[in-house]
Amino acid sequence: MDQIGDLVNRVLRGSEMVMANPETIARFKEKTDQVKEIELLPLEKALDKLFEIRRQQSSGIADKIPGSPSWELPIQALYDEIRQCALFGLNGAATTLCGILIEFVVKYAVFCREHGAKVKFDSEAWEEYENFAFASAIDRAKKSKLIDDHQEQALIDFKDEVRNPYAHYNIQRLTKDAVWRKVKVQNTKTGETTEKDVSVSHNPAMQTLAKQKLDTLSVINMLEYTVDIVGHFVAEMAKDWDNNREST
Repeated sequence: MDQIGDLVNRVLRGSEMVMANPETIARFKEKTDQVKEIELLPLEKALDKLFEIRRQQSSGIADKIPGSPSWELPIQALYDEIRQCALFGLNGAATTLCGILIEFVVKYAVFCREHGAKVKFDSEAWEEYENFAFASAIDRAKKSKLIDDHQEQALIDFKDEVRNPYAHYNIQRLTKDAVWRKVKVQNTKTGETTEKDVSVSHNPAMQTLAKQKLDTLSVINMLEYTVDIVGHFVAEMAKDWDNNREST
């Protein structure tokens, strides 16, 4: 059974990987002593090493992570989770949660616009909005004049190109244009090594590595985009709060 120690050691391996037929590996082991299994570190040592690596990575990215776009507790709490994921290198999770936060904020802003941003929260009325599909929420946001035509299309594009593929883990779709450059390929019969560009589209292992790399490269832009979108809707909700105070 896969234990937590196996997980930590696997994470420590990073993106280094040799792909080969199991029979080929067995044959190499018989012919040479250069093929060795990596000894797994004990759990405590593995955790110490992992946390040190994560600390170094966090130091390099901490000042690039944008601050919270709102003090509103549900928004801030979820965005704090997103920032923690980014801080510790869980970039795919951070991006997935960005999609969830944006969807939530669109629904929340529509709720405030249609019901009025009141001090006493109407939990029964909110149930309807929680059950909206993202597409329906975007449509209601447009009808409520929270967004214009351009913003509506941008949200639809985000839903189709980012939120849905990440939420459903459509990994082939997310990595469809990715190519690993200068992959070393060795002929096991002749020993000759060549370099070639390899498309990841039809190889699950390559797709996994490519997605991790793409997530790392895009996470800060994703957070900045999220803060921008959330900030827009927070500003609109603030207008509704002000209008409610003026009318009471």
